[in-house]
Amino acid sequence: PDKEEMIAAMRGQFGEDALRQALEQITGFYPESAVKPEDRWTSEKLVSTGFPMKVVDNYTLRSRKNGVASIEISSVITSSPDSEGVQMGPVRIFYDIAGSHSGLIEVDESTGLPVRSEIDMSLSGTVKASGVPDEEPQSWPIRAEGRVVVTFEKLEDVEP
Repeated sequence: PDKEEMIAAMRGQFGEDALRQALEQITGFYPESAVKPEDRWTSEKLVSTGFPMKVVDNYTLRSRKNGVASIEISSVITSSPDSEGVQMGPVRIFYDIAGSHSGLIEVDESTGLPVRSEIDMSLSGTVKASGVPDEEPQSWPIRAEGRVVVTFEKLEDVEP
């Protein structure tokens, strides 16, 4: 049974849905229609890989200069309300968290792909674990803060 749970966990983190969500995070900032500087738009998504959460992103196109669009992002993050938690062997772990992230995404207008993003993140809440044989459910506080900087480089005429 542990082997099957491990395989299921790996598929959850690295399978088709996880890949789709990773690609959505890279390109999920696109608005539904054309925008001009200072226009705003919002997107909402449920993330199921890692620990399930709901993310509401608010975007503002700040500028368009030299073929680069600068998009400001401000997000509200909460635990997914219908989460069944994460099963790790006999233990089921639930996260009750809330937080935010904010920053800037720079997008190459000719390709539509991001070239740089810098995002500050802050999360806090409680982790709850149950299912340990002969033990009561336990909980403890959790807090995470950090900055994520991603830079994409365009490779010119790469031969396969």
